[in-house]
Amino acid sequence: DDGTFTVLRSSGPEPLEVPKKHQQELRAMLDLRDKTRSLLALEEASREDTPQLVSARGATREAYQSYTQRFGGLNRQNEYQARVKNQEGEWTKELRFKDRPAARLFRQDPYSSMTMAIEVWDQADEIGIPAPLLSARQIGAHYIPSGAETITDAMAISREQRGHLDVNYMAHLLDERPEQVTESLTGIAFQDPQNDG
Repeated sequence: DDGTFTVLRSSGPEPLEVPKKHQQELRAMLDLRDKTRSLLALEEASREDTPQLVSARGATREAYQSYTQRFGGLNRQNEYQARVKNQEGEWTKELRFKDRPAARLFRQDPYSSMTMAIEVWDQADEIGIPAPLLSARQIGAHYIPSGAETITDAMAISREQRGHLDVNYMAHLLDERPEQVTESLTGIAFQDPQNDG
């Protein structure tokens, strides 16, 4: 790393001029980008929370916390009063928001939106909180339903979770007795004579 910044354009790499006072923040954003991309790639590669994935999530969370302690919220914006003409043609002032200089530069990166999404920003309270990605799996998260509203829902859940219609499991999902489920299945599903279940 020679301390310079480069942007890859369709014509090839070009140097990016970054004012000295914004360089450290931009570097921290680029580090967050790289860590976020690695974390998401690891989530995509495996349905298991491997030690490598857990470590990557921790490193990304720590980098985010370090960034916010040093620079403030990742998605914070500067507010300003703009003079605008209203529908009657009168000049009025309107509150507007714009990105900070480092964020404006960072938005040129194709992965900037993904990086900015690791923080949920509340503009009214001017506070950011870590997005769920920094604490739990988001890609291929395994969700096991705890209940079902209808017999059709229970059938779908049973097929997904058990690979077949499990009357006892469906009874649990519907909070009914197995006999009630069997009765509800009449005309919808048939018992396999080759199989007791």
